[in-house]
Amino acid sequence: YGEWGDKKKLLGTLIDSKAPLPGVLIADVLANPSQYGTGAKEKLLGAFIDCKTPLPEDLIADVLAKPLEYGEWGDKEKLLGAFIDCKTPLPEDLIADVLAKPLEYGEWGDKKKLLGTLIDSKAPLPGVLIADVLANPSQYGTGAKE
Repeated sequence: YGEWGDKKKLLGTLIDSKAPLPGVLIADVLANPSQYGTGAKEKLLGAFIDCKTPLPEDLIADVLAKPLEYGEWGDKEKLLGAFIDCKTPLPEDLIADVLAKPLEYGEWGDKKKLLGTLIDSKAPLPGVLIADVLANPSQYGTGAKE
């Protein structure tokens, strides 16, 4: 494949082109990040924080499991805030992690604030969050079910 056999160049070019990234490429970056150059996982995740592309489940699972490999995006509070700002559907696994480990998400670990912000943003509410509100309404403030 000539110059396109250079995985670092291929990834960088595809990210810069804003084209959808193939699942097989995402899987290879996650499995072999050193073949794609320094900061490959951080660059890969950054390509999805464009408010247009849903975050692949395997990528969010890797971020949650190995946040230190994602540079600035390994900061869970910043990561969640970026997706809230996008007003796109939030990954169920990400919200489940917030509910399980609220202290890792700074201000977003406050369930009342999280619910209010998501409602105000008009983003679709993740099912895991709806289920938690119904099961634990007092944790979300007065009138949470309303």
